[in-house]
Amino acid sequence: MRRLALAIVACLWAVSSSVRAEAPAVPPQGSAEPARACTAPGIAEPVPRGPHGISEGDYPAISKILGEQGNVVVSFLIREDGTVADPKIVQSSGSSRLDDATLVLVMRWRYRPATQRGTPISCRHRAQVMWELSADMNDIVGDPQYLPPELLEKSALGQTMFSVSMDENGKVLSISLVMSSGDQALDAAGARFLKDRKFTPAQIDGKPMEATILVNVHWPAPKAK
Repeated sequence: MRRLALAIVACLWAVSSSVRAEAPAVPPQGSAEPARACTAPGIAEPVPRGPHGISEGDYPAISKILGEQGNVVVSFLIREDGTVADPKIVQSSGSSRLDDATLVLVMRWRYRPATQRGTPISCRHRAQVMWELSADMNDIVGDPQYLPPELLEKSALGQTMFSVSMDENGKVLSISLVMSSGDQALDAAGARFLKDRKFTPAQIDGKPMEATILVNVHWPAPKAK
């Protein structure tokens, strides 16, 4: 099976009122840098420099297998030299793995620093990081023997997307319809086909584990009589 592809977006989100209301952060040890908001009046806000996106390697391996997704709001200090320090989770994604990965991610970010009266300053900023797995999922060609006779007579067939949960041995535990083909009989045929199929089990560090994946079942065009 092909692995789920990642469609991942990192979206910066400055929230003026929320940042101003934020409690003063404790400066990093050995630093006297203030925790003023980058959106405060009189401050020219910092500008992102270099990549701020998420690569496939940034996505925690277990989160990919378990299908974990979510948005994280993170607060961090942008220093006078444009580097990042002291990241803090403001709003959790619901996954500690994605939250921790966010803290690592933002430390790599770089900025053209904020300025006040032309002088670079340090300030606190906020960003929203969106961790998403796309529907570019495993494509499987259905076996025509699972199709009822009336579908075999059609000139074209659709495709159905399912969520498939499996145990550590690759045995299917449950199947849920995610996106219908528009034909209930075809959807039912796809579910029957997947139920009888054994999958390669998901693994983390070489150890098989339970997992849930998206599967797209499409069918070969019926042969002309």
